[in-house]
Formats: sequence, structure tokens, C-alpha cells
Amino acid sequence: RLVGRESDGKFQSSPDTNAFYLVLKGFCQIGAIPAEIAKAPIDLMPIDRSAKEVLLLKRCDAVTYHIMNPLPPTIGEVFTTISKSNRIVDMNEFYNVLKEQSSKLERSLWALVMNNINSNAMNPAIQVTNTKTTQALESLGIKAEGVDVDMVLKEFWKGE
Repeated sequence: RLVGRESDGKFQSSPDTNAFYLVLKGFCQIGAIPAEIAKAPIDLMPIDRSAKEVLLLKRCDAVTYHIMNPLPPTIGEVFTTISKSNRIVDMNEFYNVLKEQSSKLERSLWALVMNNINSNAMNPAIQVTNTKTTQALESLGIKAEGVDVDMVLKEFWKGE
């Protein structure tokens, strides 16, 4: 998931056209996220880092690379970074909070939130990694590192 630049957090001017933003917005309106979803890694990749890696990898011989964050934060880390009042709860408590907060959830976000809950309840059959890409980048002097979640969400998240 491409997010704001590492340098200043700047990203697209209209985050309401970004599905990831809308899912987060829905969970934030509820104020809670199920622990089962919160523990999942989320590949946040700053747009400027992605561009830099693509240009560097042009020097390498392989045909295919996977530009992604080799040390992704969890969805829970992202969710609680957005607001310290956001809570990670078990599924039963989530449904109780959802009932209590349902009037706060924008109608257009219901399907996104519910689809996210249902799709994340199952473990994906394929786990994507970028080990070869990370090794190629390390050979070019780029060390694998995580992202500063506060920075990459700075402009992406408008505090709604």
C-alpha cells in the first residue's frame, strides 16, 4: 500500500479515493478493531522509497522484483497511531462496540469494514515476501528497514 513520502508524509490530495484510507476511516469511526485483524502486518510503503528502489533495481539483472516493506507494521500499530483512543478488542467486544457506535459509521463505509472483517478472518493462502528484492537492494547499499508510521500517515490521515 503506497502511503505518504518518508520525507514529509505528503501523499495524494484526496484520500477519500483510497480504499485503505476508507477502511481505516470506518474502523476509526467505530473506535475499535478486532485483535485478529490488528495483529496482521500491513505493507505500508512510502511513495518516495518505492520510487527510489525501482530506480536502483534497474541496475540489477533479475526481471521481477517486489517493491514492498520488508518490515511492515501491524494494522493495530497503524490504527493506534491514528488515535490513542482507538482500541484493539476481541471479536465479541468488537461486535458490541459496533452495535453501540453504528450510528457514527458512515453508511458508505459499512461494506468496506464488514468485507475487511470477513476477508481478514481467514489466513491468506499465499504469503507474499520480497526476500530476493531485499537482498538485491542490500547489495546496492539499501538496508531493509521499517517505516515511521507517524510520518507516512501525517498527510495521509486527516484526523477524521
